[in-house]
Amino acid sequence: MDGRDDKADLKTTVRDVLRIVSFLRPFKKQFLLVLLMVLVANIAGLGRPRAVGWGINHLDELLKKGNVSARDALLFGGIPVGAYILFGLLQCFMFRVRPVLGMSLNVALLRHLRTLVYNKTQRLSFNYLDRLTNGQIIERATGDVTEIQNFLTGSFVHVFDAVVTIAVMLLFMFQMNAELALVVLAPFPFVLYAFAKIAGRVRILSRHTRDQADVMTTQLAEGIAGARVIRSFGTEPLVQRRYGQVLGELYRRAMRTFRLREFGLQAIFHASSMVRALLVGYGGWMIIRGRGYFLDGSLKIGDFMTYTFYVGMFIWRVQPLMHAGDSVQVARAAFERIAALLDAAPDVADAPDAVELPAGGGQVAFRNVSFAYQVPPHPDADVTERMVLQFPPRAPAAVRDVTLDVKGGEVIALVGPTGAGKSTIVSLLPRFYDPGAGQILIDGVDIRKVRLDSLRRSIALVFQETFLFLGTIAENIAYGLPHIPRSEIHIAARLAQAAEFVEQLPLGYDSPIGERGVSLSGGQRQRLAIARAILMKPRILILDDATASVDASTEYRIRQGLKELMAHRTTFIIAHRLATIRSADRIVVLKEGRIEDVGTHDELLARNEFYQTLYEAQMAEQDDGEATV
Repeated sequence: MDGRDDKADLKTTVRDVLRIVSFLRPFKKQFLLVLLMVLVANIAGLGRPRAVGWGINHLDELLKKGNVSARDALLFGGIPVGAYILFGLLQCFMFRVRPVLGMSLNVALLRHLRTLVYNKTQRLSFNYLDRLTNGQIIERATGDVTEIQNFLTGSFVHVFDAVVTIAVMLLFMFQMNAELALVVLAPFPFVLYAFAKIAGRVRILSRHTRDQADVMTTQLAEGIAGARVIRSFGTEPLVQRRYGQVLGELYRRAMRTFRLREFGLQAIFHASSMVRALLVGYGGWMIIRGRGYFLDGSLKIGDFMTYTFYVGMFIWRVQPLMHAGDSVQVARAAFERIAALLDAAPDVADAPDAVELPAGGGQVAFRNVSFAYQVPPHPDADVTERMVLQFPPRAPAAVRDVTLDVKGGEVIALVGPTGAGKSTIVSLLPRFYDPGAGQILIDGVDIRKVRLDSLRRSIALVFQETFLFLGTIAENIAYGLPHIPRSEIHIAARLAQAAEFVEQLPLGYDSPIGERGVSLSGGQRQRLAIARAILMKPRILILDDATASVDASTEYRIRQGLKELMAHRTTFIIAHRLATIRSADRIVVLKEGRIEDVGTHDELLARNEFYQTLYEAQMAEQDDGEATV
């Protein structure tokens, strides 16, 4: 049983290594050139002691004859010395050039791997991303990618270096004296067997260490992003203690992996001591005796000296070769996590026969639509498990059997308590998620048959939580439209009531806003997001509580600016302020994911008990004459 398991694990290891090596495909020429330099440097390095040994053997033979001419001494002394110098110069040149080429390959590979991971995250479905924290994704693009890069440009090259050196060295050693070579190499099969047993355990420990690094990165990101909340609640000691506990566990896991690796390296150390003892003892005995014990042939003094060089080099090369077993397992652990992300097929993707969204007036139809979010894994769940889980459990349905027809240019307001499904419904329109049942049509076309880029260009969203990117105000307003004229940016800003504060800034529209717009107030960020949506000139506009961060007077000015835009576009509004929704053409009342009623404000107030309750409750809480629902 163990034999079958070992064989299966070997096949899996080879498969994973081949896939890891495939990352080098764009840099094949550079990588092969690096390997060629390694090969030349190794042959030159091995040729130096071989030249010395050859010279000593011939000088010894001449001395035994007792009649050595100056010409013979110069010939058999000068040739090996000259060869030694030439090999040394060649090796020095390779050692000089190879690091430069290697660094170029290193940087290019790191950029390539991080680009692969980043681009994949931009294509993954939200169902998949919902199961990962930001820290876990960041760790894939940093720590795991670095492990792969270190393996390909470090360990893999070192393994090639060791394999080539050992192969050529063994050829020379068996050529000089096969019996001594067999005796010297006798301990190493046992060392290889021990390392094979250790390798599997190293991979498991390495994967657990990388998983804990995810937790560390996640907590670090949360601590930075949530600094204001942490300080306002005075929980600095708590979060510092938790972060310290995470670091402590990371240290313990890293040390367990390190101790296991060191155990293997100690085996090499003891094996090398045994090899040196065998070389001196058995080799000296062969020289004194004049022949071997098993095979015919004597050991020459020059060959013995070459052996001493080669055995030292052999042990030096075996160390990275043995350590490569650990490196392979560490790289496999990182690769498993990256591969789970790179191999994930998005559940929202273009159909093979997807088409452009045909021109139309923005009619929207929901037909018996139901949807449930996938349940995120427990925070303590194994990270790799949560990534490769193909059919994660689902939460109770967020939207249940919704049927709704919306005319082109109609303004629809969605109201209901928290968790009623308002944001979920509008998230289905741009296909952030696909419904589990039913269909959604825009201008008579099922949106699953429309190309995603075409669909999303036709829909503009303003979320409750505004996200601005690092850059200038103009760049954020024109996000996704880099070639838009500056005049249109100004018009959009005026319609969104953003021009007033933007033009007061020293650099105006070229003012940098900092990461996520930290230099702006919540209301200012929201107005820039609205300007961004206006500039898109969408067929369908979605305002998900878009005026939540502005005061009543600013909201009124924004509504005036949006009135003309909304009059010609289908608009979905999610809001809590009565003034925002009462002018909608229709109001949809949602409760527990279902449509409870549809009508105008006056109609619902007259006939819908749930809407009346919401209205009266919010009217009772008004403190400035403004009601909210």
